[in-house]
Amino acid sequence: MSVRLSDEDQRGPWGELLAREAARSLSRAEERLGLKLDAAPFVVSIAPVSAFYEALGRRPHNLAAVALPGQNRVIINRTVYLRSTAPERQSILIHEFAHLLLGRGVPGVLPRWLDEGLAMVAAEETSFVFHARLVVAATVGRLIPIAQLGHWAAPGGLDEELAYAQSYALTRFFLERSGGSTEQPAPVVRRLAHPEQGRALRELLADPGYHRALERAWKESVQTFWTWVAALSGGGALWGFATGLFLIAYWRKRRMARRIEERWGEEEQGPAPPA
Repeated sequence: MSVRLSDEDQRGPWGELLAREAARSLSRAEERLGLKLDAAPFVVSIAPVSAFYEALGRRPHNLAAVALPGQNRVIINRTVYLRSTAPERQSILIHEFAHLLLGRGVPGVLPRWLDEGLAMVAAEETSFVFHARLVVAATVGRLIPIAQLGHWAAPGGLDEELAYAQSYALTRFFLERSGGSTEQPAPVVRRLAHPEQGRALRELLADPGYHRALERAWKESVQTFWTWVAALSGGGALWGFATGLFLIAYWRKRRMARRIEERWGEEEQGPAPPA
């Protein structure tokens, strides 16, 4: 399915690139999740960053794009998007198109951890920082309760990073227990989207008791796995090494984010674009 661009994007020198990458990313998201949109999505990019913030009505932290399933629309922070690498741009678009597919294709409302986790699975998003963040949190007993994963900390905070890591890990666990995997999420997603066949599974996902049971089983699997790895790897040395690598990676990421924000601040002080 093709995508619809705003008039400004169609006229802009970036328009051809955006149209091509958006169409390819939508096709990939549909393939990964096994769903199809009911209409061509509307994609609009906004710059400068201050105008993107204004359109959202809030100031996010290094946010590249947002999906609005009710409007079948994706809004892109053009400044971040055009400065990203080609694989990063594809990941951004697949992630947001996945939110559209889930929001429009699955009846009811998915738990936020599953909605975010499936979008990450569709975009094949995983990183050492996420893995390390999860390992450290599990080691020190600071995992976020599943009931709180729908109410994340302030954007850009360390808790948000952990929330994404946990959402991905929980979603992976859920898929495996439901007859799928991160490599093949489509069968489970199609079942969720089916009006009749998916009703029992959707009702289960709305049950707080199921959430608690899922959380207990997931935590046991995390603890069992890392205890086993630690036993084979010398215990304390492994945790010290993993923690050290995580802190280095996180420090570098935060330094890069600060530099980006400084550049954005300089841009926002410049002249406003013509109406």
